[in-house]
Amino acid sequence: MSSGSFTQALSLQGRVLWALCLREIHGKHGKSKLGYLWELLKTGFGVAVFWWIRAIAGLQSPSSMPLPLFLLLGFIPWHIFSQGVSMTMEAVRTNKSLLTFPQIFTLDLYVSSLLVVWVTEVVVLGIYVLILTLAGYQFQLYAPMILWAALAGIGFFAFAVGLVLSIAALFFPVVENLVRMAMRVLFFTSGVFFSPTQLAGRFGDIVMWNPILNFIELGRSAFITRMPAAHIKIFYITCLTVGLLALGLLLERHVRSRQAA
Repeated sequence: MSSGSFTQALSLQGRVLWALCLREIHGKHGKSKLGYLWELLKTGFGVAVFWWIRAIAGLQSPSSMPLPLFLLLGFIPWHIFSQGVSMTMEAVRTNKSLLTFPQIFTLDLYVSSLLVVWVTEVVVLGIYVLILTLAGYQFQLYAPMILWAALAGIGFFAFAVGLVLSIAALFFPVVENLVRMAMRVLFFTSGVFFSPTQLAGRFGDIVMWNPILNFIELGRSAFITRMPAAHIKIFYITCLTVGLLALGLLLERHVRSRQAA
């Protein structure tokens, strides 16, 4: 393929993804009066509830950063993961009619669904960080690249998990129900409102095998130090993400015709 043909193909793919993202945005928020304001309210409500619970219990932030920022850096990665997995699993089923267009493949539907979730949550994070700054909270982002690595990593991980589970659900429909139950358990074990450093003994070591918790802790560490914290298993979450992504892409290629049927 010549460089000109490759550039044209890349440009076409970009336009396809852009159109799918706009369609996804309209389908997700276009019919709601609150629209994207709901994304801000949802995150703000979650932070406020757990902020209030910790205040009632007399618990301070487990790190040097302000408590609302600590909670925010838990909820945003969690939303990227939970919504990313959910939207990826539903991408083909809710947009199957689009596969009649020769320019659109099942992988395009997966990618556009995840992109909408990821960009939305990153924007929400930026807005709330600005609000906290204007409110007078003192904090510093020591390692912007670590924060971006954490956000990108949880996005790729969510995409990989959603891809594998969506294909598994083709053969075992009960997977969707199991995922919903698993999400409830994961929420309370992923460090959204606590730090593993608060957990004593062996239990603290066990929960660190939760990849979501590692991504959350990685993002928080960007506001604490210039290097990732020693307890974060970077090699583990990298290998797991790459392995699941490779598996998901191979499975998607194998069952593409079945998904389009």
